[in-house]
Amino acid sequence: MKKIYIVILSFLLLIVGCTNSKEQNEQEVTLKVLAFNRDVFNQKYGNFFLATHPAYKLEVISLYELLSHDQNYYQSLERAIQKEQPDIIVISMDHYFNLSENQKLQPLNSWIKRDGFNLATIAPAIVNSLTNEQGDIYGLTPTFNASALYINNTFFNEKGIPIPNDLLTWDQIFQLAQQFQHQDKENKQYGLYTKYSENPYMMALHIGEGSGLSFFHARNKQFALNAKGWGDVFENVLNCVRTEVCFDLKSSEIKTTAKKEEAMKTSYQKNYPFLIGNIAMAVDDSTLYSALTGNNSLFKDLDWTVLPYPTSADFPTTGNGINMEEIFAIPVGAQHPEEAWELAKYINGEDYGRIFTQINPGELPARKPASNEDSRLEVFYKLDKINNNMINTLRGFPDPVLAKMDQLSQTYMADMLDEKTTVRDALDQMQRELQATLDNSNH
Repeated sequence: MKKIYIVILSFLLLIVGCTNSKEQNEQEVTLKVLAFNRDVFNQKYGNFFLATHPAYKLEVISLYELLSHDQNYYQSLERAIQKEQPDIIVISMDHYFNLSENQKLQPLNSWIKRDGFNLATIAPAIVNSLTNEQGDIYGLTPTFNASALYINNTFFNEKGIPIPNDLLTWDQIFQLAQQFQHQDKENKQYGLYTKYSENPYMMALHIGEGSGLSFFHARNKQFALNAKGWGDVFENVLNCVRTEVCFDLKSSEIKTTAKKEEAMKTSYQKNYPFLIGNIAMAVDDSTLYSALTGNNSLFKDLDWTVLPYPTSADFPTTGNGINMEEIFAIPVGAQHPEEAWELAKYINGEDYGRIFTQINPGELPARKPASNEDSRLEVFYKLDKINNNMINTLRGFPDPVLAKMDQLSQTYMADMLDEKTTVRDALDQMQRELQATLDNSNH
């Protein structure tokens, strides 16, 4: 990795040595950059930009050094922007939505149009997610993380079930999962794993959101847990948990060892339970794909297939399986917005995109890879739109609402699992109590 980095950087420096004298004589500009970690930013982006743009200097500010224990992350970020007055910031998807909705970022549309910046080869879900209803785009990202459906081929073959080869809906996945109920109490097998498996309530909210549903309408500040569709989602999740088809980490023992290779394997299995080998299907992110393809010696016995992230029949190209942690945006009031755009344009452009996978082999490039690369990567670029507001919505609730939701979810999920109440009655009651708590909090 380090050797590749040095070779690429040396090549870029050679190119810079051939630049024309006009560029060399341009007035030097210092850009202030606010990123989470200065060293990581420079290694991934800053050094390559400087190697190809000799008229620039970068003053990179580490956000993590400015984080305050008495303020939440949002408050710390906004305070850092006000204090440091950066020309460009590198932020997560949640922070991007928060800042753009509050009109604290500059739209990039005029620069994109003027410079003929190519958006066509960027994953559609990314472009659509970063663009608001008015058509304004406030940031660009060179990288993203996407989830997909991983299939254990051996399990399907043993059951005589055809291995799926195309997009599945969440309903189809839950139906398939029920065919993998374990009979052996000592060697349990599971039908399905998701990152929310240990919290059925959050699992239901996540799946519902990815299926195009909303549990809360921000415009009129109304909860919608009893709206059409949510009942089916909760039924699927509850049935999966009740029949023990959904993976339970607490009952799945992972043996530890001091041997280096085995210790590394155990570490991967704790982070990605699909690698244990006792799960038929797992909805997990692209870092699992990197573990499977980059450590073949560790998991060579696991016969697997990867499919696009599950959606719903009503919204087959919309889901919440995409996350962005490094969005480049220009704050309102930046002293060098034109030069900041030059940095954003280069890092998100096609030239840097061609060397991106060599620098960051474990990350997905926002620009779709060439067709001659690993064809399995295409599954991470299938979504056209992202419905990914759950965490941002939860963060926006007053503390009494969050406390009430925590209390209600524990009580009613337990009652529904034990069949002491119906799903419909439980959702109706949760809806009423949450709405009443929110209304009282706003008075």
